[in-house]
Amino acid sequence: MAIVVKIQGGLGNQLFQFAFGESLGSQLKQPVLYDLTSYRKPGRILGLNKFNIDLPKAPDELISGFFNLQNRLRNRLLLTSSLNKFQIHFEKQQPYYKVPANLKGNMYYAGYWQDEQYFSPFQTALKAQLTLKAELKESILRTTIKENNTVAIHFRRGDYLNPAIQNVHGLLNMDYYIQAIKLISKKIPDALFIVFSDDPSWIQSELKLPYNWLHADPNKLYTDEETLILMSLCKHQIIANSTYSWWAAWLNCNPNKLIIAPERWFNNVKSYSPILNDWITINDNGF
Repeated sequence: MAIVVKIQGGLGNQLFQFAFGESLGSQLKQPVLYDLTSYRKPGRILGLNKFNIDLPKAPDELISGFFNLQNRLRNRLLLTSSLNKFQIHFEKQQPYYKVPANLKGNMYYAGYWQDEQYFSPFQTALKAQLTLKAELKESILRTTIKENNTVAIHFRRGDYLNPAIQNVHGLLNMDYYIQAIKLISKKIPDALFIVFSDDPSWIQSELKLPYNWLHADPNKLYTDEETLILMSLCKHQIIANSTYSWWAAWLNCNPNKLIIAPERWFNNVKSYSPILNDWITINDNGF
C-alpha cells in the first residue's frame, strides 16, 4: 500500500497539505509520499523543503499509475471497491470530513485540507517539525520582535488584486484592520505593530496608521519561509484571509496570544472558514 498526497499552491497551502498527509500516515501507520510535480513548472515555489521535515517524493511511475487511462476508468466505476488498487480521492468540500482510506491498495489524495481537525491530534509533533533548517538571520527586526510586545499585521495583496481571484477570496478593506488594531490597543496598550505584506511598495507609499508601527521587511531581506516564522515570533497576530498568516498565528507559541481574524474567509458569506474557536473574529462589513 502507498499513500500519496499532492502538494500544490503557495506556502500556506503546502503546510496544510503536509499536515494532512502526516496525520493520515500516523493514523494508518503507513509512510506517506508526496507528489511534488506541481513545482516542475514555473510559478509557485516549493517552500516545505526549507523546514526540518521529511518530505519523501512519490516516484513518477507511482503517480502515473493513478492517472493512466485504465485506472482513471476504474476510479469512475469502482471508487469504493477494494478491487481498485489505485484509488484517487479529490477533496469534496472544505469543512472537515472523514476521508476514505483503502488499506488494500494505493491511495492518492488531492485537495487543500484547510481545517485543523485533520491534524489536531498531532499538533505537538507537527509544531516540533515546522522549524527552519537554516537559522534565522540576526537583524534589528528580529531583536525588535523579541524585545517588544509585538503584534504582526498581515496585509495580503499580490494575487488578491487580480479580479478573478478577488472574486473568490475578497480583499480585506482598511476597516477590518482599524477595528482589529483598536481592539488590540485596548487590551495591549504598549503594543508595537509589525506590518508584513507581499506588497511592500504599497505599504511604504499608502499605509498610514495612527499607532506605533513599523514595516517588517521593506527590502525583502528574508525569504517567504523566514518571514512566516518571524510573524509567528510576534506575541500576537492580526491575520488576513490567507493561509500564510493563518500558519503564522497557529505556530505562535505564546500561551497568552491574541489572534484576530476576519469573520469571512472567502468572498461568499456562507463559505467555510478555518478560523479556530479561540481566535477573535471581526466583521469587515464587506470586502
